[in-house]
This record gives sequence, C-alpha cells and structure tokens, in this order.
Amino acid sequence: IMERILGQVYISYSDITDISLYHRENVAEIRIFGIGGLGGYIGKFYNSKIGFYTAYVGDYSQAFLIKINNREKYVMSCRHAEKIVEEVKSRLKQ
Repeated sequence: IMERILGQVYISYSDITDISLYHRENVAEIRIFGIGGLGGYIGKFYNSKIGFYTAYVGDYSQAFLIKINNREKYVMSCRHAEKIVEEVKSRLKQ
C-alpha cells in the first residue's frame, strides 16, 4: 500500500514481476498528464528507457521501479528505498 494525498495505491505481491532501484539518467522525459516540480512528480510520464509509467515521486534519488504483470510500471520514492526493494524481492522469492 502506498498512501498519497488523494487516496492509496494497492499493489498485490502476486502482481509484481520485478522491482529495482530507479536511477534517473539523462533521458528525455515527457509528462503525459500530471504535475512536476517542488512537491514532486505525480502522474503519467514517458521516457525512452522504461516507456510509459505512473510516477509518485518526491525524491528521484530514493526512487524505485515496480513492474506489474509485465504491463504497468510505477516509479515511486520513499526514505530507505533500497530496503523496500530488498524486502519486496525477498517476499517475491517465497
């Protein structure tokens, strides 16, 4: 569960096909719908590295990428993102 200002995002472990730290590189980024700036990046985006994705990012230095059923992609951020990625990966192996 990821809580945000306007509700929650639910992602089932069984739907996750991959999770990894996300390092924003020098790639062109297009905002399809959403906001970006001082408060973070929220909405639908596209870049040439990962394609279309939904972002809930406050700090790209603490971002991670979740792939859902090889279709949907989410980029999210939180403190200690590396620990989140490790924990989810360990649960996916079970």
